[in-house]
Amino acid sequence: MRIGLVVWEVTDTEIKFGRKAYVFEDREITDYGFIDMLNKALDKSGVKGKVFYDEYEGGFFTPSQVVFDRLEIFAKPCKEFNALNKCLSKLGVKPIGEFDVFSVGICGKRNSYSDDGNFRYLCHQPKLCLSVIDYIKANKGRNGVVSVVLKDYVYHGDDTDYRIAIYEESEWYGRKGRKLILTIKGGKGKKDYITEIF
Repeated sequence: MRIGLVVWEVTDTEIKFGRKAYVFEDREITDYGFIDMLNKALDKSGVKGKVFYDEYEGGFFTPSQVVFDRLEIFAKPCKEFNALNKCLSKLGVKPIGEFDVFSVGICGKRNSYSDDGNFRYLCHQPKLCLSVIDYIKANKGRNGVVSVVLKDYVYHGDDTDYRIAIYEESEWYGRKGRKLILTIKGGKGKKDYITEIF
């Protein structure tokens, strides 16, 4: 996408959602307008998804810009994720949002990085959800108090590669996301259990 205005030069440019097509006939659309149209089309489609884009502040010689990255359509959560939320609700813990816990590969140069690969969400990982349920059942006991905290993280990968990349124009690879920190407090004189997911 070009900076500022995007000129659709072909008269039959279109975006399709299923069987519906949205046609743009030789008109100018701002970069923010394009993102807004995608979000509105996504709302009307009735499916869950997210428009990903980057915003860059302008400088003395360059205007600020928005660059479209991708559109992701999300599958329904697995039944094991729903079972995990039911388990947490019974313990008085607020349910986890479908896309609250995730992980994605990143690629960087110096201190900056961008997404590199597909997002993985806890809500689409049946085995992992079952392992969390089993962990709770195995360690809760009679009086254990369960709590959940969500925490954003950035992992820079190999420490040597990252340190070299800070000083040179080399790439480094890692991961970022939001992990779930599950704590089971055993009470006075009993062991506490803590585990991190993603």
